Amino acid sequence: MQLFIAIIILLLSLPVSDMEEMKRLYENEERGIILGASAKFEEAQRVLEVSHSFYYWRNINLHYLVANDAAMGKLETDLAQHFFEALSFSRDNQTEQALKTISVLIVNKPEYIPFYFYRAAWYQDCNNNTLAIQDYCKIIDLDSLSADAYLRRGQIYFNEKKYKSAIFDYRTYFSLQTIQPLAEDECIELKLDPKFKNNTYKIFLAKNYFLRENFLEAYNNVGVSFQINGNCEKAILYYTKAIEVDPDFSKTYVNRGMAYRDCEKNDSALIDFSKALEIDPEYSKVYYLRGCIYKKMERIPEALADLNKAVIKKPDYPKVYYAISEIFFSMGKYNQVLSAVNKVLYFEKDNYWAWYMRAYALDKLDSEENAIQAYKNFIKIAPDDQIKYIEAAYARIIILKRALKRKNEQ
Repeated sequence: MQLFIAIIILLLSLPVSDMEEMKRLYENEERGIILGASAKFEEAQRVLEVSHSFYYWRNINLHYLVANDAAMGKLETDLAQHFFEALSFSRDNQTEQALKTISVLIVNKPEYIPFYFYRAAWYQDCNNNTLAIQDYCKIIDLDSLSADAYLRRGQIYFNEKKYKSAIFDYRTYFSLQTIQPLAEDECIELKLDPKFKNNTYKIFLAKNYFLRENFLEAYNNVGVSFQINGNCEKAILYYTKAIEVDPDFSKTYVNRGMAYRDCEKNDSALIDFSKALEIDPEYSKVYYLRGCIYKKMERIPEALADLNKAVIKKPDYPKVYYAISEIFFSMGKYNQVLSAVNKVLYFEKDNYWAWYMRAYALDKLDSEENAIQAYKNFIKIAPDDQIKYIEAAYARIIILKRALKRKNEQ
């Protein structure tokens, strides 16, 4: 079911011609599974061969491989037939039954790699990543050059925030994934731009949509992993590789822009954030990120323009309101500070810095009672490592209470 939903989303995102092609491939896959479950392996092989060229559409290439092995007598008929039955169970959202069936097949054919790929994928569908990793490790034991096993294991490690393991698996995948040049007739058939003529890497990716998506995701994930571990230069390197794969994917420019920001390369960050907005003008997060860079560079009018655009596109965005409050705070415009932090607190009642900013603004606006209450709220929720500001808040409460007492005595 998850695969079906993912493919539907993918189909809707593609141009009409690509959508029709993907629909045709999906229908071929359905027919191939039905034929395989009926032990018509040669027919299944012919049907699935069309999809086989799209090598990285999850397991379609393995559907073809199993049908081919059964047709050639390399895989026992009953095992192959039960395998396609397991696929049918999976298609009908009966993942547990599919897992039981494939596990029996593995007991009977423990050296047959495709079975492990399917079981691992179904374990992932059931959120059992531990067993999925065990199966990918088994595949690598059986075939240390299995690029796809490293890719899929790396994806799990990345999602589990095991970034060093993810980096290792992704980089192994890059080293193992063979890039083969296309024949001249294939180039003509694909209607490739002549500028790709001598660039086998780009040509190969142009040929294969799903391989391109794998590289794009993997390069981005390696970049994120390096960035989280504090190596922004390495992160920039891998984001740049991702941009080479797909120069029209806005998220990669955002990622690289944040890496440039972390490296204090603000001009480069601005260029990447601007490029992301050129591709996707509705990307509210990027207006916030670019606005913060403008703020850091003290280009206040541009910063406020971007931050205001961010909240217009996404009104429930407390980080943006807080950034706006900081700008007005630096300008001494406390009414505007108060307006902005009130919006932060509407969405994040436990944002202790917003309470401190609110208290300080009210203090400056001579609203003693409200300031005292805001300082108390700050003290109540501020963590112990903010002792400097907690002590300052206590001191201001004492001063404000004295001021109120003098007012009342007058």
